[in-house]
Amino acid sequence: IKDKNHVGTIGCMIADYDGSKIIGEDMYGYGIDLMAAPFPNFNKNKIFYNAGCALFTPKDTFLKIGGFCPNIFLYGEDIDYCWRLSLYGFQHYYFSNIFIYHNCAVGSFSTQKLAWYIRGEINCLLNNYSLLLLSVAFTYFIIFYFLLSAFFLITGKFDYFKTIYKSIWCELTNNLRNILAFRKIVQDNRIIPDRVLISKINIIPSRLINLLYIGNYKL
Repeated sequence: IKDKNHVGTIGCMIADYDGSKIIGEDMYGYGIDLMAAPFPNFNKNKIFYNAGCALFTPKDTFLKIGGFCPNIFLYGEDIDYCWRLSLYGFQHYYFSNIFIYHNCAVGSFSTQKLAWYIRGEINCLLNNYSLLLLSVAFTYFIIFYFLLSAFFLITGKFDYFKTIYKSIWCELTNNLRNILAFRKIVQDNRIIPDRVLISKINIIPSRLINLLYIGNYKL
């Protein structure tokens, strides 16, 4: 690391708790798509964020920029934090010769996890994009979740269908004031414009990338 004064986060490989599988052997950190959805990144020059389960960050930096977004509980808090660091001029690094054990205890996919995904993505978008790119990204977001809700409706998964609309409505009504207050802090303090970071953001939805290149579809 050449510029130690601008280290935002450091990531590493992640192993299942029993050591049977190592995530990260063929990738460098993570990337995002326009909707702030994550996907494995195979280009060390385009690390957008490091996953929260293996994220090392300077304490002074963490406190200086306000830590994790208080409006995000799970899923997206690491993306938002790293995105904010990038907007403030910090860099992210990844070391492939180090790994940690990670025991995932959240459980399988559920309506609750879907609600957390949606909340995290909405906050990431509204916190970090400038208005121009926000309008584009949020259009992508609405179209994607409209199509996903239609799929759940057609397949009879009504709980998931209701979760999508309930979660989006809640964030854009009940929680909007808190989101906009945090967005103002981020936008007032950023020094890096969107055009600098856009080369690290994929236009193709990450869910499609996961399906095509990894053979594993994830929300």
